[in-house]
Amino acid sequence: MGSRGIAARFGVTPHVVKQRLRLGAVSPNQMQVYRDGDLTLDQLMAFAITQDHARQEQVYENLSYNREPWIIRRDLTKTNVAATDRPAVFIGAEAYTEAGGNIPAALITGIRSDLPGQIRE
Repeated sequence: MGSRGIAARFGVTPHVVKQRLRLGAVSPNQMQVYRDGDLTLDQLMAFAITQDHARQEQVYENLSYNREPWIIRRDLTKTNVAATDRPAVFIGAEAYTEAGGNIPAALITGIRSDLPGQIRE
């Protein structure tokens, strides 16, 4: 059953289903913190930007009082090279991924396959 079928069965949109499935990338420790009420769903989803559980836990341990989702995403990606850096521009995303590189991204817009348009990551 695809995300549309799951969405129909539970009365939510396919986008919501895809977001929740993405939570499978979150460390079991972070999931427990969420269950204990010490993280919001938005904060938990911010940790899903990477599948590196050790990195997620490291960032969580170093969080201060300000646990805004954008701060969690920023801290998780602070060691990444920006797409605007000269080496990244020179090599290009396509060549980088063809060589086995991984470009982490967070989906900030829903995907509507029935509508034309760009997808922003």
